Amino acid sequence: MRSLIFFAFFVVIIACAIVVLAIAALLRNPAHYKNRTFTAFSLTLAAWMVSNYFGSNTNLPGITELLVRTDFAVGAFLTMTLFVFATSFYPDSKSWLRSKRFLYGMIGLATLLFIGSYADQVVEVHLINGELWYPERSLFIPYTITGVSYLVAGIVVLIVSRMKVKGVERMQLNFVLTGLGFTAVLAGTPNLILPNFVENEFVRNLADNMAFLGIFVFAASSAYAIIRYRLYDLRIIVARSVAYVLLMATLGLVYGFVVFGVSSLLFSSVFSFIQLGTYAFIAVVLALTVQPLKRFFDRLTNSIFYRDAYQIRDVLDRLSDELVAEIDLDQLIEKSLATFFDTLRPTHARLIVLVDDRVFRMTSTGRVKKLPQSFVKVLLASEERHHLFLEDDETDLRAHLQSLNTSVALKLVSKKQVQGVLLLGPRRNGGVYNAQDIELLSIGAKNLALAINNAKNYDEVQRFNVTLQEKVDAATRKLRLANVRLKKLDLAKDDFISMASHQLRPQLTAGKGFVSMLREGVEGPLSKGQREMLALTEESINRMVDIVSDMLDLSRINTGKMHLDLDRVDVKKIVLDEVGRLRTKAKDKNIAITVKTPKRVPSIKADGAKLKEVSMNFITNAIQYSSAKSEVQVTIRVRQASVEVMVADNGIGVPEASQKSLFTKFYRADNARKKRPSGTGIGLFVAKTIVEAHGGEIVFESTEGVGSLFGFRLPL
Repeated sequence: MRSLIFFAFFVVIIACAIVVLAIAALLRNPAHYKNRTFTAFSLTLAAWMVSNYFGSNTNLPGITELLVRTDFAVGAFLTMTLFVFATSFYPDSKSWLRSKRFLYGMIGLATLLFIGSYADQVVEVHLINGELWYPERSLFIPYTITGVSYLVAGIVVLIVSRMKVKGVERMQLNFVLTGLGFTAVLAGTPNLILPNFVENEFVRNLADNMAFLGIFVFAASSAYAIIRYRLYDLRIIVARSVAYVLLMATLGLVYGFVVFGVSSLLFSSVFSFIQLGTYAFIAVVLALTVQPLKRFFDRLTNSIFYRDAYQIRDVLDRLSDELVAEIDLDQLIEKSLATFFDTLRPTHARLIVLVDDRVFRMTSTGRVKKLPQSFVKVLLASEERHHLFLEDDETDLRAHLQSLNTSVALKLVSKKQVQGVLLLGPRRNGGVYNAQDIELLSIGAKNLALAINNAKNYDEVQRFNVTLQEKVDAATRKLRLANVRLKKLDLAKDDFISMASHQLRPQLTAGKGFVSMLREGVEGPLSKGQREMLALTEESINRMVDIVSDMLDLSRINTGKMHLDLDRVDVKKIVLDEVGRLRTKAKDKNIAITVKTPKRVPSIKADGAKLKEVSMNFITNAIQYSSAKSEVQVTIRVRQASVEVMVADNGIGVPEASQKSLFTKFYRADNARKKRPSGTGIGLFVAKTIVEAHGGEIVFESTEGVGSLFGFRLPL
């Protein structure tokens, strides 16, 4: 009885471990064909193990018969699901082995045998006097043939598939076939070998039930292949499940041998207090050994499942430091590739940088094959959202990856453009890239793509700078030659203006004198018409004198020969004199001039003639650009540290777009040209230069169509 409890506990633990693997596999990727078939097979296997053991080792009328029937019924699906799981490895997904019609036919046959098992058409189950009888019935032979056929066909499919596939799938099949062989050994040994050599009942029962351990080994090895070779990411579940099963099996075996061994050797069948004390002592010893054993099996499973473990965050931090520190493209791709190579440990790796969908830079480590030109085209033509390709993926790239002996191709995408490609060969330890590796590559690819894009831009800027510098140097040489010519032309212009002004000024002065004499009647009385003609002539001569004067000032400014004759001057007197001189001109245009000035204005150190010229320019402009019946206001203010002279009018104003250029040489606003076409555009430039030469500043405000305010501020 105690041995039955022990072995029941053992079987239930193994069945539960298999169920955990099955459910976890399905939850990980329910859409994958291998996931679904592995889950179906594992659940069927767990159900069969429980029904088989308890059906063979219980003596309960009604229940025992039901368990035996369930054993046969579930067995009908067990070999079928094993075969279907085997076909999931077959490389041709369009083969009849993977067709829905064939699958539905197998399910229909299994369902028929399932129903026949419960209807006692496979075996007829009877429990007579505590002994189980199940004579064969009509469906027994079809049942047996079907089960054996599925089993043999499944093994054949696995072997054929292994011969056809390479790389990852071959490694997976190696583990599956190894687990299947181990199961056959553990299941066959108790039935074919031990009965001839061992008579101890407990040992023989233990050997009989080792078949269940073999089944678990097959499921665990299949799961391990699935985990390690990337079918499902269940590594932590399998590692802990294996550790737990090993712990329970060890404790169970130790408990069984120690307890039952001691009982057989030391005690009779009568229960005693000595027996109770012995069991209690053994229980204490086992309790004390649980944690050490658990730690041992944890270390053992970790060494198997986490042999190449690394922390994603640590790798990403190291990669980020390298990406931030490097802007040179060659150094960037070399250091980044070294980080992935050291962490993932492939046999070889290659990092390609693309520009305009062509290979721009490439670096590699390890022995790599020549990259065909069609590879990049096929890669770029792939799905936009699909950036990572594995050698066992059924994509257009699969043949290229296999020809290059490459396991992973990762597009580096930034700003919706493929910046490059990372290619990794098979792992040096014989494994492949699991979910943790894929996560590292997916996250790292985004950072690397952005860094490559920045480095490409920097490289492009550097190359552009070199080209630009060459063009700038060439343009600078041309500009220097042109500047030399312009300086010569400018000097010739200044010389011409200076010469022309000096030659014209005496002639104009003489002409002005003769006109004045004629108007005064020196040569006799003049008629009214003659006086009007002489007045117009004198006005024209005055305009020419003003133009010549402006040209001379401009020439002196350009040549740096403008000289200030500084002395203490009365600003108020200068302004009032100019107002008095220009009143007649204003009166002729029906414009009033008003003056606001304090009684006392301090004298300042300045060139009186130059200030007179500035005042005349501002007042004259105000008169010329104002309409009839308007007013020009001249205001003098004394501030704490300066004297201000302001001239305000209600004239045409200056457009806002023209105000920034108003005080430059030869510039005139459009409305000013229309109002007075004969202006030169020199006066305001000269006035500004004179004021600033005195250490003062120009004051200017204007609104087009409303009027303007021109003035200057000089220090006391």
